[in-house]
Amino acid sequence: MCNEISFIHVSDIHFNRDSGDDFDDNDDLRNEMIRDIEKNAKKELKNVKGILVCGDIAYSGQEAEYDIADNFLKNILNIFDLSEKDIYCVPGNHDIDQNISKQSISVYNAQKFIEEQKIDDVDWALRKFKNDKYIQNPLLCPIKEYNKFSNKLSSSFDKMQLCWQSEIKLNSKYNLIIHGINSSIISNSDDHKDKTKERKMVITQTQIPKNKDGNIYMLLCHHPPECWKDNDILEKLMHERVKIQLYGHKHLQKIESDEKSLKISSGAIHPERDENWIPCYNWISIKVEEDKLIIKVYPRILNDVRVFTCDEKVCESNIYKLVTLDLNLDENNNLESNLKSEKDIGLLNTKDNDYSEYENIETEKEIRKTNSTDKEIVYKYLSLNNINKEATLKRCLSGNEMDKNKLDDVDYILQMIKKNNLEDQFLNILNEFY
Repeated sequence: MCNEISFIHVSDIHFNRDSGDDFDDNDDLRNEMIRDIEKNAKKELKNVKGILVCGDIAYSGQEAEYDIADNFLKNILNIFDLSEKDIYCVPGNHDIDQNISKQSISVYNAQKFIEEQKIDDVDWALRKFKNDKYIQNPLLCPIKEYNKFSNKLSSSFDKMQLCWQSEIKLNSKYNLIIHGINSSIISNSDDHKDKTKERKMVITQTQIPKNKDGNIYMLLCHHPPECWKDNDILEKLMHERVKIQLYGHKHLQKIESDEKSLKISSGAIHPERDENWIPCYNWISIKVEEDKLIIKVYPRILNDVRVFTCDEKVCESNIYKLVTLDLNLDENNNLESNLKSEKDIGLLNTKDNDYSEYENIETEKEIRKTNSTDKEIVYKYLSLNNINKEATLKRCLSGNEMDKNKLDDVDYILQMIKKNNLEDQFLNILNEFY
């Protein structure tokens, strides 16, 4: 049995309201990317599972921009006979509607409050907003359109989830856990105030995945560690726990690895046009053999005659860069390395703070956890109109169990069907509509 799986990895697509019109000068490069995938990736890659998008899908977080992006991504999916459920994405700073923080003092002050917290207090501050019973969480407003786009992909952050996870089985011992986080919580027009240095984004402690035997983590995050506040502390812990780290934002193709982790910074598909403008994207294949994680990265770059080809500067004149990571290394060094990292970050010695009003609230981080079946259920269910959603729920759940006010609540739907062991029945009903 071949346990190799593959993905198309893109970032910084930057679709704007003019994308796709008669004067779109990026239309040709998108066409060349599709041709490259169809002619080359389809022949080279085995068992393609989906598209990994590391943020900046849109240019200014507007609904029309996501509609255009949706059509483009479907063209890639169609090559491999995949559906939208096979898109995994996270938001970037261009997925933020920055007009909202400009026009709303409540949203701006909420972001500023988060930014001003010390690293040990960020999760406490986020919890305050999430559990405020008097006002809807203002931090969700700037990514409203991103959440609408990504909800049926199980990749939204619509309830202030700090991360989502999706599981793909590699073999009887190991699972690949795609772990997506939102690095743009505080992004607003302040990002551009200081032209001499880049404003730091906030990554929280609870966005770092927990160690679990058999889990191989692959991170999707828009901003790379050099863009994080307190990055030296958080980057260390991320490096200890995450085997494959995928980033965007910088518009520069870069692949770095050591004995523990692989870090890929993707180039941009639609970067801003300057003298350094070079569109890039990647193919990635992953497999496990005898407790070794084998990763092939195929960096693709637009050449002088506007055709995508191998980026020889990154993969040293081969068609791919091969990285092998020893999974047993983690088992041997796990306790010592993580105790050291957690002491550095303050998890074993948290400073005193006034958490009294929240002491009875569950502090376990909320993560939407899915697998391929869950993603298919969410995608097909949320694609229905409200009448068919309600009819589908009625066929599976009793009237006492169904809350009609939660027809679009992904977590509620998954919770109810799993509680009653109805996954297969629910999916069979959904398939009647397709």
